[in-house]
Amino acid sequence: MSIVNQKTISAVLCNAECFLKESQVPDAKVDAELILAHFLHCKRTELYLAKDEEIADDCLKKIESALQKRSIRYPLQYIFQEIDFLNSKLYVDENTLIARPETEYLCDLIIKENMGKALDILDIGTGSGAIAISLKKGLRNSCVDAVDISDNALGIAVNNAVSNSVIVNFFASDLFENINKKYDLIVSNPPYIAESDYESLEAEIFFEPKIALVADQDGLQCIFKILESAPNYMKKDACLYIEFGYQQAELIVEFAKKYKYKSIKIIKDLSGFDRFIKLEV
Repeated sequence: MSIVNQKTISAVLCNAECFLKESQVPDAKVDAELILAHFLHCKRTELYLAKDEEIADDCLKKIESALQKRSIRYPLQYIFQEIDFLNSKLYVDENTLIARPETEYLCDLIIKENMGKALDILDIGTGSGAIAISLKKGLRNSCVDAVDISDNALGIAVNNAVSNSVIVNFFASDLFENINKKYDLIVSNPPYIAESDYESLEAEIFFEPKIALVADQDGLQCIFKILESAPNYMKKDACLYIEFGYQQAELIVEFAKKYKYKSIKIIKDLSGFDRFIKLEV
């Protein structure tokens, strides 16, 4: 795609939208605006106020490259290499899952429930560090550990913590494998998509690390492992929060009843779907 002969913001925006529509990208107009605004370092509304201004050639090349990537459904978050998550700005790439609004909601909920407390917190499967960093920012007096099986993800999480000026202890562990202490609060957004459902997901998903999305046992393997082992790593009156797929609540609750949890609560997301489980020991 070349739009170098039409350099005004309005012309480039129009061509960008048409190009993305032809590529069957959902929300083509919004995505075109977001791409231009990102590389022009402005707000989307400001594009229309400056519609007759010309875009510099070097910036135009970046926009064209981004549009080409988006046309194959490459996620905008990876194009921009950043996400805004609750109270943090985080670097992301194909080594890390793109944290969703549901997970953001869970972090906000945990922070509000524990405001002012000094807790020992563990984040399992930290990815970009989104949960761990947000909880550390929101619960400043707490000590936060975070683990992941991916060394590449851990490297990104470490850098994200530094850029957000928080101290989180990141280390490699397959779930609880390398954990040797007990916590007041454990949280996880584990892989919970069934292999049979994976191929039917939106195209953007296939650029994200499959290991962070898909689990055996119809998507429940990691969740079951966490539920089974977590009580051994929880202090008295500690809480465990797990995010899951909206149709998995009943099976998860039944499984959890086998273990030493004194309370089990399902929490809905902002769309009204069963999305999280909170358990206490």
